[in-house]
Amino acid sequence: MMKWILLTALFFCFSLNAKTVDQYIKQYKNLPCSGLVTKIKDIDKKYSMGNKKKKKEYRKQKKSLRILYSDYNCTTKQYR
Repeated sequence: MMKWILLTALFFCFSLNAKTVDQYIKQYKNLPCSGLVTKIKDIDKKYSMGNKKKKKEYRKQKKSLRILYSDYNCTTKQYR
């Protein structure tokens, strides 16, 4: 019985750490266009070295940054 309680608690704790794209958008919403570009480049460098779980998180982060990039009309400012 104790084993199942422990496994349930571990599963619940790990699932709380996973962020959604909307949470990443809220996290990065105050970055200027140049900061968004820098963060995208940083994630691109980290992506190749990440494991499967990290790569999934990097994809979510990058998707949120691209959404913000287009919302802020950064494409017209020649940052990329």
